[in-house]
Formats: sequence, structure tokens, C-alpha cells
Amino acid sequence: QTAALMKQSGCLAVLLGLESGNDGLLARMNKQVNVERLLQTHRIYQQAGIATIGFFIVGFPGETEQSVEDTVRFIEECQPDFYRLHSWECEVGTPIWEQESPHGLSLKNGVWSHRTMNLHQAKDQMKRMQRQITHSVSIDKADFSFALQLLHQGYSMDEVKGLYRRLNTACDERAGV
Repeated sequence: QTAALMKQSGCLAVLLGLESGNDGLLARMNKQVNVERLLQTHRIYQQAGIATIGFFIVGFPGETEQSVEDTVRFIEECQPDFYRLHSWECEVGTPIWEQESPHGLSLKNGVWSHRTMNLHQAKDQMKRMQRQITHSVSIDKADFSFALQLLHQGYSMDEVKGLYRRLNTACDERAGV
């Protein structure tokens, strides 16, 4: 009902901090939600005709290649209209830092590592994820607010997704990816 009211009031899109497709990581992040609940919530927005932009964190302490694969599968099943991947940012003084011993956290010159991953591995995983995800469009290379502006101007979702796909391809080609 809330999503229908949001749509009636003119809501075009929602930004969703989905974070991960792995229940263990969601619990470690203290998200107080599981993958199934995230899927249900996302479906409600889809059914109401509200575009979705999912945000995901890669490299949180405990992240593994398997949990990254879980997130890829989740994105492919959930199919947010757009998604953005962020590498985890290690910050001294945060609750996870206070638990540094069990995770083996270290931070040196802005580069973090823990028992299961480091910043460079997380960035490599993100590149691999972008190659694997086909049912959603990455907005990592351009500000998501531009997509919202285009939707507000009356461009169709297909037109906006096509534009972002072309932009992603052009950026990858220019970077030699």
C-alpha cells in the first residue's frame, strides 16, 4: 500500500541499500534483514511501477568469492533497474573496526585488508561482477541522479537503460577493458 501511495505521489525511483546477496554478510553488517526479505521488498516496488537502484558493498569483513557469487545471483534474480557497486571502506572507530581482532583488519595508507579479502581483491571482484550481471544496468560510471532526471523528463526506462549501457561500453572501451 505504501509503495502504491508513493507511485501516486509521483515517486519515480527508490535507492535501496541492498548491500549483499549473502545472509551471513547481511547479519555481520547488522542489516537486520535477510535476502528473502530484500527480494520481497524489491518486488513490491517493481509491482508498483517504481524504478529501483540497488547499492551493494563488496569487501566487507567476511566477504569471500562465494559471497560475491551469492550477490551476483541475488542481483540477477532481483533485477533492480540499476545497480552500483562500492568497495567497502574501512574506517577506524566504527563498530566493525572495534571487532578488528576476529576479522584481522588492517589499514595502511588507505588500503585495507582482512582475513578473507583486501581492497585490491574487492576491486577485482567488482570488475568480474560487472561482466557477470546482465539483467540490471550498472550506474557505476555516471551519477545515478542523471537517470532520475531523464525519467522525470519523460524518457522511458528502456531509453535510460540503453543510454547507460552505451555509456558503460564507451567508458570500458576508452579504458581498454
